[in-house]
Amino acid sequence: MPNARIVALSAACLLLAPLAFPAGAGDPKPFTAKELNRFIADYPAFAAHMRDEGETLRNVREPETWETMQVTSRMTDHLKKQGWEPERFLYVISHVAAGLAAVTLEEQAPALEEHLVEAHAEIMDNPYLSQEMKQQLLDQMRQGLADMRKLDQAGRDVPEEELQLIRKNKKRILKAFEGP
Repeated sequence: MPNARIVALSAACLLLAPLAFPAGAGDPKPFTAKELNRFIADYPAFAAHMRDEGETLRNVREPETWETMQVTSRMTDHLKKQGWEPERFLYVISHVAAGLAAVTLEEQAPALEEHLVEAHAEIMDNPYLSQEMKQQLLDQMRQGLADMRKLDQAGRDVPEEELQLIRKNKKRILKAFEGP
């Protein structure tokens, strides 16, 4: 379901934010096309390294992927060997995740809103659902909307120039995240 992917992306970028902005780091400059291309090329090796270290990276769009991730010296050593400053890599990955979520929401929002209106009407008009069941379903819809708002907020923190790069490279980013 598209909404589940949006929620997962939102959670991933919200969980990554503290890693990408170390205390006292100030406002980092937006990533460039060159950095994004490098990130897309280097991400599969990073994911493989994390798997080798015992971290399960099933999909970067799943919240549990990042909930248990800890920045270790071996991770930072690996990133440095790839030529990255670890903080910069984490900045790029967090902004790519947040931006990808925002772009996905941007693309799917009109259809999703239409679907929610139709679903609301179907729930309310269904004579076979109890009032309690209707309320539960409507509560789930409200939670989904709240999650979408969080996603929208996360995307607002991504500079427009990064969003443009993410839009342009979305397929390549998704392919890198999905792995071989």
